[in-house]
Order: sequence, then C-alpha cells, then structure tokens
Amino acid sequence: MGGQRCALATSISIGLKLQHPQIGRAVWLEEEVQEYLYGEGQNPFFERTSLDIPWAIGTQRDAFEPSFERPNVPRVELENMGIYDKNWEYNASDPQY
Repeated sequence: MGGQRCALATSISIGLKLQHPQIGRAVWLEEEVQEYLYGEGQNPFFERTSLDIPWAIGTQRDAFEPSFERPNVPRVELENMGIYDKNWEYNASDPQY
C-alpha cells in the first residue's frame, strides 16, 4: 500500500487442561509460545508427551472467575509464595450439617 510495509502482530495462545482437571480452569501458554516461535525461547512442551508441560511453564486461569490467575507451579510452591488458598481445594465429601 503506497510502498509502506504493514507489520502484522500475530499472537498465539495455547490452553491445556490441568494435571488434575477442574471445570473452567486451564494452563495458558502465551509468552512461552511467542518466544519459541518468534524469538530465542525453548520449546515449552516435553518431547515425549507433546500435550504436557513441565511445572513453572504457563499461567493457570479460570474461565468462570476472571480474577483467578496464578503461576503453574505445585501447591507447595504456591504456599511458599503466600498465594495458596485452602478454598481452592475441591471437597467431594458430604456437607456437614
């Protein structure tokens, strides 16, 4: 167009189920994928199981609770960071009256 080049900004997000699935929650890879495809980043996926990622890769988000966002790390690390809440645990036992 008139000798000008138009740079397209392409953004890719990949959502994966959690290791212990919860309704609405997933691990999202954004920066990691961008760095791998367009920068100097490493492949964020395991070579043997391509739909699995190591801990500390990606961000956990909830489709039904937009304010829920936390690093994809084990619970112990979340506790050490001071951001783990016992209310996040699912309790399938009968309610106590």
